[in-house]
Amino acid sequence: MERILGLDIGSVRTGIATAYMGLGVASSLETVESKQLIERLIQLNKEEKISLIVVGKATQMDGTRSESMRFIEDMANKLEKSGFKIVWQDERFTSKLASKSIAQSGMSKKKRQDKTLIDRVSATILLQSYLERIL
Repeated sequence: MERILGLDIGSVRTGIATAYMGLGVASSLETVESKQLIERLIQLNKEEKISLIVVGKATQMDGTRSESMRFIEDMANKLEKSGFKIVWQDERFTSKLASKSIAQSGMSKKKRQDKTLIDRVSATILLQSYLERIL
């Protein structure tokens, strides 16, 4: 089965989710510092081949680019130059959905405020949205 990753790229941290095309279910993997993202993805690819990376496209409500898109596009270009295949997925509302999902999980307030958890869950929602769109 083909392994794909979903990335919620931020200027400080990036949430990573994983899925297998045949299963169609995304799951949270980890959060890394964005400056270490490419190095970590190369390591993950050595452990198990990554066939595709879904990158969140940050847009405003009207569909225009958000301020963070320049950084995200630069990172996506670096990923492509490192040999990874990239596709884009709208990431509007993923952070809000992640926060809501975490709040409903019954976790303590301290755990719910963990930004690394929000990044991982956002990446998972992003990847699941992609899977539902293509399957």
